[in-house]
Amino acid sequence: SIRPALPLLVHEIVTQFHLSLGERAFLLSAFSPLYIAGQIPSSLAAKRLGATRLLSANVFGNALLMALFAAAGGGRRARLWPLWGCMFAMGLAQSPLIPANQLLVQAWCPPGPERAWSLHIPVWGSHIAMVLTPILVPALCARRGWRAVSLGMGLLSAVLGLVWHGMAADGPSSWRGRPRITA
Repeated sequence: SIRPALPLLVHEIVTQFHLSLGERAFLLSAFSPLYIAGQIPSSLAAKRLGATRLLSANVFGNALLMALFAAAGGGRRARLWPLWGCMFAMGLAQSPLIPANQLLVQAWCPPGPERAWSLHIPVWGSHIAMVLTPILVPALCARRGWRAVSLGMGLLSAVLGLVWHGMAADGPSSWRGRPRITA
């Protein structure tokens, strides 16, 4: 998962470029403004464009941003602005996750216990990521560096995005297979 990995990657960046505490805070705080501001517009976009399209754009957008994050360059101070811009954009790219997921669960699951359980699946996934990420990311950063980890996460996101885009549908009526789910 990208979100729990960002603070760990930023720690490596701070260490490499000897950034001050203020610069570290500046970099870490860049994610939240557009993530928060994007919740309502992304919910409206998911309703208008379709949740699967928006989630596909989310995955591919994050993959691209992780690759750009790895490629950010320049002098010591100049490196902060491209990194900050990527973090800022990642916040916007992540904002459709919850609203679009809610729409998919509403479309696929009838009201009742099935819907309640289905709403928890992404939460479980994020908790698993929060357990595994602090173990894997520092170990990978120590072996390959933060840029390789960021690029690798971007490539993995793109591959998973292709799988998601090929399999996902906004509801049983738009599924490319033969729906066996009935309400």
